[in-house]
Amino acid sequence: MSSAGWMLAHAARANQAVTATIAFGSDATLLVPPRQHPQQVLELRADGGSTAFTDAVKLADELLQLRQPGRLRMLTVVSDGDLPDIAPAQRLITTLHRAGCAVLWLRPADLPGHTFTDTTTLTVADPVQAIGHIADAAVAALERA
Repeated sequence: MSSAGWMLAHAARANQAVTATIAFGSDATLLVPPRQHPQQVLELRADGGSTAFTDAVKLADELLQLRQPGRLRMLTVVSDGDLPDIAPAQRLITTLHRAGCAVLWLRPADLPGHTFTDTTTLTVADPVQAIGHIADAAVAALERA
């Protein structure tokens, strides 16, 4: 997934789009700020934990104005969806969806989890496949915009 974040940041730069990469676990961590382009793929570990999911989405909204109409907006989440507070997470996802922000949820194939409504949820067995899924979701969001 780190590779997908790196590729998205560089593709965004080439297409005058803005991305950010935010990790969440017990805290929300801004890894790649908007308009920054990492020189190398970040080394990340997925240690579990998901208490900061809503904080991470709120940070993404603050940085990228995900609820503001007038341009294509898409939130991509990589998680099994096994969050401690499903209801607040669902409300936030639904708020973004109703504001016209597409929500793509990539769930690792080897993990059971929760599927949220108002998302396009895809099970991903090979991280390389995520790149194509993200591109397809962006095209679909553009077609609906």
